[in-house]
This record gives sequence, structure tokens and C-alpha cells, in this order.
Amino acid sequence: MHWQFVLHSSGSWTWRRLAGDGSIDQASPLHDDYGRAVTAAVENGFRPAIHRWTVHTAQSITQYAPGCMPIKSDLQGNVIQRPIKRVLNLQAVLSAAPARNANPPEQQHESQR
Repeated sequence: MHWQFVLHSSGSWTWRRLAGDGSIDQASPLHDDYGRAVTAAVENGFRPAIHRWTVHTAQSITQYAPGCMPIKSDLQGNVIQRPIKRVLNLQAVLSAAPARNANPPEQQHESQR
């Protein structure tokens, strides 16, 4: 199963669930923004932590796969943004400085929501 999120020229977004053969299994109506499209997809079974998904705009396609960094390409398939090889672990940096870190990690995570 693969999910697509598509930005239309009107500025609206849709989602599509594709079958294994690439055919469209289910598609949504237009949504005002990307967040609403993703929320509606989740309500219809989308699980970003386990499903492959792509975001399509007029200029690019970004591919997401569980456990992998996203890869952005132009419409011809040329990679225009490679995954970052080293990701800064902000939590590790913050926990190394206890004087600046007055809140436990659980509260820090909650305050970022």
C-alpha cells in the first residue's frame, strides 16, 4: 500500500491510497490545506510510521518510507535534496546541559506539541 498527497493548482490538497499494482484504491475530495488532507487520510487508515507515502507538488515529489530520510526529486526524477547523513539529536544536546534543561524530557516533548 502506498499513499499520495497531491497539491492542486487551486491550492487544495487530496490524498490517494494506491493498491499494490499502482491503481488508485481510494481518493479523497479536496481539502483546504495539507494538514486537513493528512488528518482525513489518518481517519481512512494512513499510518505514516508504517506506510510509504509521497507528496506531489507542481515542482517536486518527496518520497517518505518508514525508517528512512525523505528524498525530494524534480518531476523528471532528478534528486534535488538528498537525505542528511548526520542528524543532530537535540534531546542529547539539551540533556548534556542540565542547568538549561529545567523540565524533564517528557514535559519538553509535551511543550513542543
